[in-house]
Amino acid sequence: MSIVAMVMSGVLTAVAPLLVSTGDLAELKEVCIVDAGSPEDFAAGHIPNAIHLHADVLSETRGSVKGLLKSLEQLYQIVGDAGVDPQKHVVVYGDMANPEKRVQATRLFLVFQYIGFPRVSLLDGGIGKWKNEGREIASGEAKANKVAIQGLQARPELIVGHAEVAETLKGDEKVVLDMRPAAFYTGEKIKDYVTRKGHIVGAGNLPNDDLFTGPDFVFKSVEELGEVYGRKGIDKDTPLITYCNSGQAATVGYFGALLLGNDSTAVYDGSMAEWSQLKDAPISTKPEQP
Repeated sequence: MSIVAMVMSGVLTAVAPLLVSTGDLAELKEVCIVDAGSPEDFAAGHIPNAIHLHADVLSETRGSVKGLLKSLEQLYQIVGDAGVDPQKHVVVYGDMANPEKRVQATRLFLVFQYIGFPRVSLLDGGIGKWKNEGREIASGEAKANKVAIQGLQARPELIVGHAEVAETLKGDEKVVLDMRPAAFYTGEKIKDYVTRKGHIVGAGNLPNDDLFTGPDFVFKSVEELGEVYGRKGIDKDTPLITYCNSGQAATVGYFGALLLGNDSTAVYDGSMAEWSQLKDAPISTKPEQP
């Protein structure tokens, strides 16, 4: 059933699909479209009627750790000030062809789920696919109509800290997965805000590029994703924690796991930005399985 048919049948009063196609989005009426990119990218070209909410404004540096999510109270205020209405079906999009920008969309998707938005989807292929299909593009700065955010039930279980990661590594019930490119996993590359190179000992590596296919960078099919995650020992029933450098790329792996039907996935928000600064946190540059 297409998303449009679901709307007409009333299904969306309770649930929304994880992915929405460009074709379905073009036909949707009662929807809140959210552009997760930078102000400059939004002004240069965005989907008509989209609201702008740059994913970066939801994070902050605390102590010496970069990229940590702000408090729930702050998140509610920021999201409401941007005009994102939790009473509507929210569709988030970004530039999925750009590895540095696609994470803004999945990060924003996670935040909406974390703060309790009931109906959130991601636009498959993002702004790139929309443009490649010759669909209408608007330009100019964002104009926000503030919305009061209240009555939502937050989902704190979606975000974990270093203590839970450390506890997970002591057992074999959960898998910890590094979503960065292999060069960061092996320590060949390192971000300036990460103090030690390499990866969390015991974590496997799944570069988030591996979850996409085609020139529009749409997500692979559920069957293909099952094979990709399966090679790392992960299926829909495997408790999973994803991480990266600063909690951004980890959200791509989180979303991919959701597509598998895995509802036991969480993101380590501090990721290597925090882990590398912890005195006794083990780090390795040797490949590991899964």
